[in-house]
Amino acid sequence: MTHFRALMLASFCTACLCWQTAHAQTATRLLEQGVRSYQGLEFDAAVAFLQRALAPTVTGQQMADPDVARALIYLAASEVFRGNPDSARAAFGRLIRLDARYHPDRLVFPPEVTNVYDAVRRETKIITVDIPPTTRLRLGQDRLSIGLFASSYHDISAEIRDRDSIRVRQVYRGPIVDSLEIEWDGLSSERVVVPSGPYSLWISSRDSLRRVIRTVQIPLDVMVQTADTLPHPLAPADSLILPEQYSGGPGIRALVGGLLIGTAVAVLPAAVSSDTDLMGARYVVAGTISIAGVTTFFRRRPGKPIPVNIEANRSLVGSWQNSLAVVVSENERRKADVHVVITAGSPVVREGLGR
Repeated sequence: MTHFRALMLASFCTACLCWQTAHAQTATRLLEQGVRSYQGLEFDAAVAFLQRALAPTVTGQQMADPDVARALIYLAASEVFRGNPDSARAAFGRLIRLDARYHPDRLVFPPEVTNVYDAVRRETKIITVDIPPTTRLRLGQDRLSIGLFASSYHDISAEIRDRDSIRVRQVYRGPIVDSLEIEWDGLSSERVVVPSGPYSLWISSRDSLRRVIRTVQIPLDVMVQTADTLPHPLAPADSLILPEQYSGGPGIRALVGGLLIGTAVAVLPAAVSSDTDLMGARYVVAGTISIAGVTTFFRRRPGKPIPVNIEANRSLVGSWQNSLAVVVSENERRKADVHVVITAGSPVVREGLGR
């Protein structure tokens, strides 16, 4: 039973694939039949074939833009020769809206066709936008480059808006003749980098009364990337800092100890030694000890600098300051090295806003 279900599912998928392929081939076949009919001067048949090729409900699948453009130009040319100028102009208008950069091959289509196309192109005020799918900018160095192509001369405005449709930056406002390249550096009107989030590029075409007649909106996903900063090195602990001056304790203790010991030796009772020479020697020893205590006191008197400790502390603190300066400099570099990744979505066209 399981094998039977798997076989049925595989057959169903194969049938769906064949159906889609047949419909795609149908659209292509209808287009080729329409072109052959036009070339054979069978304009009624050409219109019938081309209209069916352009109807997704008939073919089941819309053709790619180049094929759509080819179908529209042959459809419009057929309508010209059928004596239906309104239908021809409608097909030309649809073709221009598909891509403002399109120009018919004047070696293939005679002036009767191209003159009508040129007239419709002059009357149509639209913009085709060419924007990279993904752009990575280094802030302050790179720009998002946006190509604009106009059907005819008119005024346009280009601006970046946030998710609430509030203008973040006016990128361009002025006339466009045929084509124009505009740029955005990822900054707002205040010249600060915009936060990460959804935005949109609005390209509005305006008529002679400055009214908006058409707007192309392209979603933009903006991601701001900054490198993580390094932690500051810790200052040397107090326990590592050596005293740079002698305190009062050791010197005083040496002085008092020397005097006490010297006095004790000098006044030793005669029982210790009654020898005159030894008594003289005892006074010498007592004096030496006392002088040593006094000398030690002055050598380590309170407040006197300790050069060895001062140099050791200077080396320790200097090493920390150097490390801190390196980290601060590196963090400043990382903060300035900002990248902005901009991903563009599919354009949405709004006609006749009139504002």
